[in-house]
Amino acid sequence: MDKLALSNLLDEKINDVINWMEMQDEAAFGKTYHEDKWTVGQHIQHLIITNRAVLNGLKMPKLILRWKFGKCNRVERSYEETIDKYYTVLNGKKVKAPKQYDPRSIEASEKSLKLDQLVGLKNQTKKILNKWSENQMSKYVLPHPAVGKLTIREFIYFIALHTEHHLNILKKDYHSI
Repeated sequence: MDKLALSNLLDEKINDVINWMEMQDEAAFGKTYHEDKWTVGQHIQHLIITNRAVLNGLKMPKLILRWKFGKCNRVERSYEETIDKYYTVLNGKKVKAPKQYDPRSIEASEKSLKLDQLVGLKNQTKKILNKWSENQMSKYVLPHPAVGKLTIREFIYFIALHTEHHLNILKKDYHSI
């Protein structure tokens, strides 16, 4: 998938979340629906935290990326292969987000702010992505806590599939809100 297709994929997946959230009552945003589960707002905050982490990785100088994480030493995965890899890991064990990706408590009144932050991160990611060549996106890697090193292109795939994953959880488990 080239940069234009990646940009469109980010638009599609994040806009799907935004559109679903805008149809939900603001009061539902901070309400706990399932014991020991995140609120709707916490799912959005988790996406903000993880997307910001990827954006920070994209902003790192390429020399530092290569020094810290090396370069891709395998065939780059397609979007479908990245999805398969992610869900194979999820299905194979109980995967829990590392502590630094856990969302804090979110108030219902923060709904608009959080949705704006998610859109802002998407736009910043698309802008930074334009500074990467197609070759560079396939060469440089960042570490993912569950699936290992992903190329920059695969990390953009990850943002899309991770966003869709959380939207599916929200639609399934919070459909009555």
